Amino acid sequence: MDDRTCTKCGGTWPAEFFYLTRKRRSRGGIRYDYPRNVCVGCYITSRNNPSVKARTHRKARNSIVHHAQVARLSKKEFTDRYGWDPDRMAGDLSHAMLGSCCYCEVPYSIMGNGLADLTFDVVDTSKSPNYRTNVRICCRTCNSQKSSMSPEAWEVRLLCWKRYREHCQRLSKDPLADLPLFQCL
Repeated sequence: MDDRTCTKCGGTWPAEFFYLTRKRRSRGGIRYDYPRNVCVGCYITSRNNPSVKARTHRKARNSIVHHAQVARLSKKEFTDRYGWDPDRMAGDLSHAMLGSCCYCEVPYSIMGNGLADLTFDVVDTSKSPNYRTNVRICCRTCNSQKSSMSPEAWEVRLLCWKRYREHCQRLSKDPLADLPLFQCL
């Protein structure tokens, strides 16, 4: 059996490793497979491990489809009307991954699910979902908790979260902080 060299990894492999399937196709009575210039290993690895850029674009496109369905509009009509540009959204996702949730302030790097932790939140659901003015990137947990809360009710919850984090910091420094004092009779 002859060997071939992969144009991607440079490895030399048996020719069989360059055919994606063993199925034969026929044209004019001649049966043949379609060989690739890239070995099956490189092909499957690149398909299963897309780049961060490809994953952010896919997440942006999927978010557009979801929000367009919620608005009962076609994808094109939704993007034209509300300015949801997949390229801009993918860039925003890449940038946001380096920071933290705009609501709970927990860094995305410690959440553990990577890009799956980021979602697009329509801040005020009673208004149009204009991308530049009424959409924020936040963690999945905050977005599901916020759900369709009014911005005012959500603000109250955020203020409580801030006080809670401050309380936890005080307790980590002094475990007896904020405990009620016992009165002697």
